[in-house]
Amino acid sequence: MPANLLVDTLSYKDMVFDFAFHPTLDIIATGLITGHINCVKYAPGAGNNETAWSIRPTKKSCRGLAFSNDGAGLFTVFKDGAIRALDVNTGDVLIKKSDAHDNPINTVRLLTETTLATGDDSGVIKLWDVRTGTETMQYTEHDDFISDFDYDTDSKTLVASSGQGTISIYDIRKPKMLAMSANQDDELMSICIVKDRRKVVVGSQEGVLNIYSWGDWGDCTDRFIGHPNSIDTICKIDEDTVATGSSDGII
Repeated sequence: MPANLLVDTLSYKDMVFDFAFHPTLDIIATGLITGHINCVKYAPGAGNNETAWSIRPTKKSCRGLAFSNDGAGLFTVFKDGAIRALDVNTGDVLIKKSDAHDNPINTVRLLTETTLATGDDSGVIKLWDVRTGTETMQYTEHDDFISDFDYDTDSKTLVASSGQGTISIYDIRKPKMLAMSANQDDELMSICIVKDRRKVVVGSQEGVLNIYSWGDWGDCTDRFIGHPNSIDTICKIDEDTVATGSSDGII
């Protein structure tokens, strides 16, 4: 690709825990281990990236980020167990819920226009009504950290991976878990729904991709050797293709 079409790498002195793309604009938000949150407008060409704002609402690490559907707000979660909603234009903290979780929050995902999911280091999953800031559902089946979420809009199904070696499945309209997989004796780090909801791909600490068939949650139906180290994130390119990011630095 010609250099004038490439976007410069975003570089930071400290570890980036998570990042999120704006739903409509060329903006990336990043959350750092230091608690800093940065909002960057990116553009092709050397030196064209522009930092819109950078804030540090707490010294505790920012573990996850999720833009609102309209792009006006940014939901952020932290090691101190708090959820903060930020104004995307200014970085101002619009809402802070200090006691959202009793333990550090590890992951966040906006499921619908009004529903936010958060998972913490103790295995607790909570659903929130973003209009009121109230908790609408709590699931406590896991006993280790929640590492990642994915969500199927049509069936209203949330899937979660966990450090205890299992994935769990929830209909977000119901108070009880639908299913939990067999323990894989390995921390599960990332999860992604593919094949038009026929398969779920799960990345593990040992670098293996476990493939589950939708509705057959007892055990994985296939395994791919993915990386020599943990598969910490999965990004769906299309229904047949995923990109995986590992702690070995390889995509």
